[in-house]
Amino acid sequence: MNKASLEKAFERYQKQKIKLMNQLPAVQDLRRKAMQRLPAVSLAYLETGTDEEVSLDQNIVDLQKICYKPQFLRGDLSPRISTQLFGETYSAPYGMAPIGLTGLIWPHAEEILAYAAAKYEIPSSLSTVATQTPETVGPYTDGRAWFQLYTPRHEGHAHQLMDRAWQAGYKTLLVTVDIPTPSRRQRSKRAGVTMPPVITPHSSGKL
Repeated sequence: MNKASLEKAFERYQKQKIKLMNQLPAVQDLRRKAMQRLPAVSLAYLETGTDEEVSLDQNIVDLQKICYKPQFLRGDLSPRISTQLFGETYSAPYGMAPIGLTGLIWPHAEEILAYAAAKYEIPSSLSTVATQTPETVGPYTDGRAWFQLYTPRHEGHAHQLMDRAWQAGYKTLLVTVDIPTPSRRQRSKRAGVTMPPVITPHSSGKL
């Protein structure tokens, strides 16, 4: 995967963008498409929550409570959704979230997401447990790179990770605060997802 091949893919997308947006107008349409293409193990890893996944449903309920109220008779409207954060200006108030083992979901996913984020001038985040290194993904970020640190037990390892990320162009650090014990991802376990990932007859049957 290199920038030239991504540029060609982006050009093809630009030509088909309107058609694709009409075919897949909502996130749920994209999810149904993903379910047709992704292995069951990858899909389970990507979208499952903890235990009975009550918090996932609650997140949707809370987001549905947010309403936009239109204003009328205000003349011509040119919406601006750009924002500034950490001394940088971004075209929108959101970005690419860090996902561990992204390559399990799609080959070269980290590079693709970083390249797309740079094209649209939004931040992209790389997980400590990504399938590609900061040195590999950094050149695709156009200086809009954030690095998500899962702090290792050994302080020296943490400094090494941060130094590597900084040298690769990651100037914003996301420090992850997580629960002290492993979560119980029931649906992931049923699909055969293990940490670290292991190819078994059960999981390979779901590829």
